[in-house]
Amino acid sequence: MFYRIVCALFVLIIIGCNTHTAVVEPKPPPNQPPVIDRVILPTIVQANTPVKLQVIVHDTDQDNLTIIWEASEGTVDKDVWTPPDRVTQVVISVHVTDHKNQIVTQSKNIAVTKEPTPEPEFPRVPDPPQPKDGEAWTIIPRVGIEHIAPGEEPLRVNIGDTIERVTALAERTEWASGSPIHFHRRLGKFQCSYRDGKVIVINLEDPRYQTPDGIRVGTHIEDVIATYRGPKEIRHEAPFILYYYLDHGYIFATTTKGIIVGIILA
Repeated sequence: MFYRIVCALFVLIIIGCNTHTAVVEPKPPPNQPPVIDRVILPTIVQANTPVKLQVIVHDTDQDNLTIIWEASEGTVDKDVWTPPDRVTQVVISVHVTDHKNQIVTQSKNIAVTKEPTPEPEFPRVPDPPQPKDGEAWTIIPRVGIEHIAPGEEPLRVNIGDTIERVTALAERTEWASGSPIHFHRRLGKFQCSYRDGKVIVINLEDPRYQTPDGIRVGTHIEDVIATYRGPKEIRHEAPFILYYYLDHGYIFATTTKGIIVGIILA
């Protein structure tokens, strides 16, 4: 009897050793449709004046994308739209496909006018005050702003600082459009945007600050292009034109005449 039990156990052990667990290969994730990040179009255009149509898209699967523009009025030739020769409202739509998923579409309303677009009025950018010997207001690329004064510790606000630190540092804080504007006798006026309680953007309108390349409020955008070459992107957000130099850590806000009225560190 004992011999039979031992033999049975031996057989079960042999069977167990020869049993292989089936390996199931994971299925690849499904192909994702493209994503339209931003449609870059003016909100008002002149009748019968061609407009360049721009869109920023990405596709996580790196598929080849086809972009098709459509207008409810006027004519579209690839990525150039010629508005109708009358005052009206037009819907511009962009369709993006990776030829594997449903077409992704985004639309924007544009007003067509025959009235001349007035030039916005901006106050004259003041000349920066002459610093004392050893004094400097500096924009540190990708880092923040700094003021150095003889006999005083350097004062700096960095991207990544907490809102508590910046608010405690500032001598006065006002809120506008959901973002705090800080004031300090040495740092001057600067506006911060925060995410998760930390600085992600610093906006300067103070002509005292300059980049290591000498760019400041009051500089013409042609000098910026000569220094950093062409921007990665240009956006028209009336009444400003924004030049994106994110590789250098800057966004320059200009008037329609090309004068920088704000420098954004991002």
